[in-house]
Amino acid sequence: MSRTSQAAKSASAWGPSELNKFRINVISEDSTTLFGGPLPDPLSVRPEILTTPSYRDVPPGDRHLLLFLRSMEAASSTGKHERDVNNFTPQLLYEHGYLDKSRDEIMVRGKPDIEFDMCGESKHAIVDFVIEDLYTGIVLLVQENKRAGGPGGGTRGTPEAQLIAEAIAAFSQNNRIRRMCGDDPLDRQTIPGIQLTGTYPTFYKVTVTEALVRAIREGTDPDEETIVYAHCPDLAAHTTRNLVDQGMMVSESRRIISSSFVAFKQFLPHLQGNY
Repeated sequence: MSRTSQAAKSASAWGPSELNKFRINVISEDSTTLFGGPLPDPLSVRPEILTTPSYRDVPPGDRHLLLFLRSMEAASSTGKHERDVNNFTPQLLYEHGYLDKSRDEIMVRGKPDIEFDMCGESKHAIVDFVIEDLYTGIVLLVQENKRAGGPGGGTRGTPEAQLIAEAIAAFSQNNRIRRMCGDDPLDRQTIPGIQLTGTYPTFYKVTVTEALVRAIREGTDPDEETIVYAHCPDLAAHTTRNLVDQGMMVSESRRIISSSFVAFKQFLPHLQGNY
């Protein structure tokens, strides 16, 4: 393997050049391909989440529904701030069953600082949210798309590269946890990730290998290409409005997005068979 001319960068500085240098290619898939079949009915999601138009329509006393819809509307607004999406994310995960209440070792963490090695230097990945199993490590990444334009276009933007770098860092940390527990490190692991543009998600399956981690750590060209699979929910058949900006505010879109969240749970180890 030849040594690259790539400079060491934290995950927040990753862009298309880092993906190219380390032979990481993103392939878009439709829902049937990524999820292995048609979208399921979101039966595990409360019907009120899917059908209540606005927080102004919430009946008295339903505080969870009120909180979900108010944070959803703030995260969908044109003048939204990062804190609006961050406030919405835990509600989104909770209402779609991403947390197993029977297992105290499963937790949501905000802004974890994860170290990884790149080109001989220790760098950092700060993720907006992760779901973490305290015994086995990170099982899901959730990152806000902080740039305009959104994912799924002809050229991949920096937010996508950042999420992939965060998945690489998560894999490295998971193996550190395994070594601390006396377990053998994994040779590969698929880290699920979700990028949120307001309330519109893009879903990722990032399979990280020890060979890729070693190439990034040493600053060398990897022998094999890494394929990342991505899926943007297709809402075009249901509305002609600005799909990314409106996200879950459009009732037809909300059901499709919720169904996608339910289908994506199959890739989380602690929820397999429970979606």
